[in-house]
Amino acid sequence: MKRNLKGIIDSVNEGAPNLIDAGVSFFLSRENELRPETASYPTLVSPVVHNPVLVAYPISATGNSKPEAARASFINLAATVKRANTDMNRAREFEKKGEYCKSFRAYCKGVNALIEAITSHQKTNGKGLVTPQLLQALERSVESVVSSSVKLRETTGLEILADVGKLLENEYQADREFAPVAKQTKVRLFSYAGTMLLNERQYNIAKQLLSKSFQASKQNKDLNHATIATNLGLACFQLQEYENAKIAYRDALAAHIASGSDSEDISSAQQLLGIAYTELEQYGKAKKCLEYSYDMAVDQFGKIHNTTLACLDKLICLNIREKDFSKAEKRSEEYLDGVQTLYGNDHIKTAQAILTYGKVKFELGKNIDALALAEQALAINTKEGQDWHTADCRHTIASIYRADGKHDEAYLLFTESFNTLMFVNDKARAAEVLDSAVNMLESLGRMDAAKKLCSNVLEIREQVLGKDHSDTKKTREELHVLQELTNN
Repeated sequence: MKRNLKGIIDSVNEGAPNLIDAGVSFFLSRENELRPETASYPTLVSPVVHNPVLVAYPISATGNSKPEAARASFINLAATVKRANTDMNRAREFEKKGEYCKSFRAYCKGVNALIEAITSHQKTNGKGLVTPQLLQALERSVESVVSSSVKLRETTGLEILADVGKLLENEYQADREFAPVAKQTKVRLFSYAGTMLLNERQYNIAKQLLSKSFQASKQNKDLNHATIATNLGLACFQLQEYENAKIAYRDALAAHIASGSDSEDISSAQQLLGIAYTELEQYGKAKKCLEYSYDMAVDQFGKIHNTTLACLDKLICLNIREKDFSKAEKRSEEYLDGVQTLYGNDHIKTAQAILTYGKVKFELGKNIDALALAEQALAINTKEGQDWHTADCRHTIASIYRADGKHDEAYLLFTESFNTLMFVNDKARAAEVLDSAVNMLESLGRMDAAKKLCSNVLEIREQVLGKDHSDTKKTREELHVLQELTNN
């Protein structure tokens, strides 16, 4: 999450052809060892185990009685890998020219060729024996397909990923020499794809991919598993599946502790778990997590540090949910002072702190102060462009206008906030904003308009959250009530 996404994509695209080249050269340089007339099967076991060569190991280990077939399989695979390398290089050239559709097709062609060749190899020589060199080349090639697929919003890349996942599963279920490498390859690939889709706010698909990666890596309480668990938790949280988010965050925290992570990572993991408990209304557990995290951060970094301030922000959210607004107000002042000291007065994080303070003022019924703070936050955020921060400001201002009886102004800002969120593809939040507008229209007796917007909310929530999500069901029931009221 901390690494630059463009940098990751570029390194993947640049590295894949080099890996394939190295693999082919290595395989072809050892081709003589595969000739039945130059090596007896028993003598192949020892050197091949230490210096893996595709197919040579299968001949000896499986008792393959058809060495010529095995050798033919190897030669076919090596030739396919060379063709795939050519496709990868062509894809990179297309990408440099900005011809992304052609680049994507070339990436897909190369990976599909590798899949077919490896599948054929498995049929001839057994499963669990594809070498780490080829698995690494396959991994980097599939990453190129996934990154291009996400960029073009194509589904073909995910279909290819699913095929590769089945292929790798066949490899590691065989429980042979290279099975652990195949399993880790699958974990990394599904984590990579899931994280990219999470960044693109495609939360449902991201959750599905990260869940598979999570389950496969669960027995390894290491930093890699901690990252996967954290990203899975983020996807579940955005889908408002807070129980699943809690489970994933708890696993991430355990992995961080087991692997000896630094205080900052452990504190961040505690914060995520605390906010999940907050959404589940388990306020005692949330308070324990967040206050522990805050105290740890203060001891390690002091009060004016991004980790400490992030935790203080989450404590404010907890106070608001508990309706302890006086404590939330005090902490909001402290939070704003700290953020201004750390980032200055015109930073986007300062705008977020100002808006948080405004929300607390609104909850306390101090609407004039709340409106001034929300407008100040909006002015800072607008300089950075239209994103979910500006949408959040407008949503807050609209809520204040509604409370003050300025319904036309409120409706306009609800609409602007919704449009911005749809533009940045944050559909889950967009549905929340539109739902606020539905509630306002319904309270004003404008049932036809409320019904129309409620239908839009339902459509978005079915797409983003799924038809069986609690919020989707609630919206469906609300729409049914509105339909009955308007029909009568």
